[in-house]
Amino acid sequence: MTSKDKQYIGWAIGVVILVLIFVFFFSKKSPQTSQTNTQSQTQTQPEATSTGSTGTKKLDYGTAIKTYKYRIQFSKCHGTPGEISVAKGSPVMLDNRDPGAHTIKANGQTFRIAGYDYALVYPATVTKDSADLSLSNVTCDGGAAATLNVEK
Repeated sequence: MTSKDKQYIGWAIGVVILVLIFVFFFSKKSPQTSQTNTQSQTQTQPEATSTGSTGTKKLDYGTAIKTYKYRIQFSKCHGTPGEISVAKGSPVMLDNRDPGAHTIKANGQTFRIAGYDYALVYPATVTKDSADLSLSNVTCDGGAAATLNVEK
């Protein structure tokens, strides 16, 4: 084996090691398992919690999806579904599917939701738009994103 062949083998091994380090490092930072949420949330209602032996903690994303019947997902600040109707006081999951944080306003409350995270809003009747429903615009970073209809 020539010295040039040894050099190529050395480079190949180095590249393989770098790829393995890269895969290992980034596989630990899956968006759905990320526990980091340093942005503050301003809300008047309780957060999604699960009682554990050490107190209460926010539900993980998978459990929250299964737990909360009503959800508005935000992708590029577009709310899906665009309109949702819920009973007064029913929790609505505000689900940020973008990698960056967004400021979501719903039902008179403001939430700073980190990327791939969520918050809960417990809607109350807020306007006099109809005899049966109360309308609340949901905004994402100041732009209209969805409508929340709250049954009176």
